[in-house]
Amino acid sequence: MKREPYLSQLTKKKPIIAVHRGSSTGNIAENTIESTLCAIKLGADIVELDIAKSKDNVFYGFHTGMELRLLGQKINIESLTSNEIESLDFINTNMKPSGYKVNKIEDILTKFRGKVMFNLDRAWLYLDTLLPFLDRLDMYDQLIIKSPPENQYLDLFAKYNDKIAYMPIVRNKEQLDLVLSHAIAPVSIEIIFKSLDSPLIKKEAIKTIKQHNMLLWGNAIIVGPEHVIAGPYTDDISITKGYSEGWGKLIEIGFDIIQTDWPSLLKEYREEVNS
Repeated sequence: MKREPYLSQLTKKKPIIAVHRGSSTGNIAENTIESTLCAIKLGADIVELDIAKSKDNVFYGFHTGMELRLLGQKINIESLTSNEIESLDFINTNMKPSGYKVNKIEDILTKFRGKVMFNLDRAWLYLDTLLPFLDRLDMYDQLIIKSPPENQYLDLFAKYNDKIAYMPIVRNKEQLDLVLSHAIAPVSIEIIFKSLDSPLIKKEAIKTIKQHNMLLWGNAIIVGPEHVIAGPYTDDISITKGYSEGWGKLIEIGFDIIQTDWPSLLKEYREEVNS
């Protein structure tokens, strides 16, 4: 299977560290070659990349809706041609030009061929053109592609069980049941839960997921107070109250992969609990 080599290496780590859009602050912007390099140096095993597509069908590392914050302009990057996108400058945290440009997905992925695994977010929006593009890159052993667990995506990725490492984003028990009953063979499953009462994190559900040979992905990042995605077990709690109160609780539940904005601190905790 093309999807096995990197995954086999990563499962030896407990937990696996996934970094949200790479590591960015100061003069380095997210979803770039530089933020990927920084994330690797800080301990990333997996780097999440957001995908956007230009008006002329070129893929870039960028989360749409962030143009004002990252580029200082009220624009929609997907309404621009590739030439127009490449004329733009990222601004840094001091609201000054950073000297860096928006990177093509191809440039990011090929720069790190053989060096780190990537989770491609928002990929489901572009699958008709994205999959042929990824076929050409021949890097499926380093890629996890995720989507909502809708039948159109499950049916598609079931055809590539031996080739593409797939991860559904599950938010309720009905979605979990659909994934478990489908012919799809996900390598991992991202569980979104708002409270500790969620049936998705009960022992029986976790046991069933593990019996299906899926790694459990928990998302400790904070995207806003109204967008709870790992209950109370967040990056913020891990930092302000203690690593064991956030990341540690996710590990106790059974999460194999933790997505974070603070990879060096999670790595420090991993080394502590595994020593």
